[in-house]
Amino acid sequence: MEPSAKSRRKYFDRTIVKPTFSFFENINDHDLAERDGQTNMALDIAEAVGANEQIVVEAGVGIGKSFAYLYPGTLLASLTGRPIVISTSSIALSEQLVDDAQRVLRFRQNSNLPIVLGKGMNNYICQRRVNEVIEQKRALKKSTQRSFSAKERLML
Repeated sequence: MEPSAKSRRKYFDRTIVKPTFSFFENINDHDLAERDGQTNMALDIAEAVGANEQIVVEAGVGIGKSFAYLYPGTLLASLTGRPIVISTSSIALSEQLVDDAQRVLRFRQNSNLPIVLGKGMNNYICQRRVNEVIEQKRALKKSTQRSFSAKERLML
């Protein structure tokens, strides 16, 4: 039997919203700086998760977005066994998020949650692409080769 929306909400309030609030309420205990808006953003995300809703958040540079979504996100992943996927615009930011996720898991003392960094197919080499480049080079070399007459060879 599917749990009611009310019981589901209570469960996520207890397992995601309250721990998220507690973490950010005591953020200085984790050697992190308190940032304006970060706690509200994290709680908005945690509440959206609890209500099974989508959320779009826009925040400026330096607000602490990474921890604001990683903390409730890792709680959710631990509870459900389902992955969270975070897409970024750069490899550098993706690598930073891996470091931040590892820190969040250390704070939560839950280091068994796997973290995977995917950089997209354009950042890896594959055998098919290697073969295409080799064939292109061969074709270019053949097209630029020509045989010279004896007279032309003497002039070179």
